Amino acid sequence: MKHIACWTAACGIVSAASAAHALTPQEVAPLLQQIPPEFLTFDSQTIDAQGRLVLTGIRLSVPEFGTISADSLTVADIDIDGLMGGEPLAVDIAVAGLTLSRNSYIADFPWPFADDVVTGDVAFAYRVDDGRPGTIAGSGSIDFGANGSIVVTVDLAEPDWYPDPTGDRRLPEVGQRVLPRSVSLSVRDFVYRGSVLTALSEGLWQAGDMTLDLDASFTVSPTDGALRLGVDLQSNLAQATLAAAGAFGTELREAFGPDMRSGESFFDFIEWSAASLSYRDAGLADAVLAIAMGQARVPTFELLADGLAEMGDAARTVGGNGTAADAIAQIRRMMLNFGRYDGDRVSVSVQPVVPVSFATLGDVRVDPEHGLHPDDMMALLRARLIYSPQ
Repeated sequence: MKHIACWTAACGIVSAASAAHALTPQEVAPLLQQIPPEFLTFDSQTIDAQGRLVLTGIRLSVPEFGTISADSLTVADIDIDGLMGGEPLAVDIAVAGLTLSRNSYIADFPWPFADDVVTGDVAFAYRVDDGRPGTIAGSGSIDFGANGSIVVTVDLAEPDWYPDPTGDRRLPEVGQRVLPRSVSLSVRDFVYRGSVLTALSEGLWQAGDMTLDLDASFTVSPTDGALRLGVDLQSNLAQATLAAAGAFGTELREAFGPDMRSGESFFDFIEWSAASLSYRDAGLADAVLAIAMGQARVPTFELLADGLAEMGDAARTVGGNGTAADAIAQIRRMMLNFGRYDGDRVSVSVQPVVPVSFATLGDVRVDPEHGLHPDDMMALLRARLIYSPQ
């Protein structure tokens, strides 16, 4: 039985890549002596014909959670000297046959899956050739058996317009130097057991099992920079579709980097040109609101009354006519239909006169007396809200 330390690469401390090179047992040996056996063990260590380090029979112990096993960990490229110093120059790893079983699960939270075993595969790579933008690629798949499956892929890169005056090539937080080129998520036949949701909500969830099929994608065209965001959700408790288009524009280029203010992200500076959302409820809204109301420790009638009073104040401020008043009226109708949302539909569309970011919207002073009138804001955004009760 041999032991291996927590891979620095897996913790995300990575840097500029050198060319891939064959690993030798002598190079790897220092890494294998850094960890106590209660954390991570494996059965065998080999170097395959491609020069990749392959560990098999892996067992990872996570405190207060349980033991996760894996058939193999393959390291195709890694800078050993850099890793020992905390700044590796290349990372390319893959884990096959990840397994979590009911028998090795020790968390206080109840086992959430119908089957006794959950399996999956994970891969991660980071690379920068001399003078070229860095790239990060990742993928993962999980098979929950009777509870469905999840597949995710991620492709990130430093934009070619971003300068690097410090020469620091260590991997920063996503959104400070690397941006997504494509991200995809696919969920199939996923079932979240009602008993688990009830336990999570301290008994407030009363809607039973929740099923989920989901396709989500975020892509940026390599030719013209056009950005597309799409989400399609199908559940026994709700159906929703989101579509949006935009671009990484001038605002992002000016704000992007490690000096971005706390709480800001690259998403705030995407310049959106269009967006639409359609939602049909089938019990989810009532179930979620029941949890929110129960956790508020305030009578539901009081919360609704306060909300309607605020809507009344807003209506008086903007006046009785206009697009803003119409939107407020739609929201009031939603509030008055509380507890009976099953079958209701909501649609929202925005197609601004010129592309706009969330950062810009946050700086606009919307005030009927001393700033932009809400009707003018609605007109600038070409925004529309429609609520259709059952």
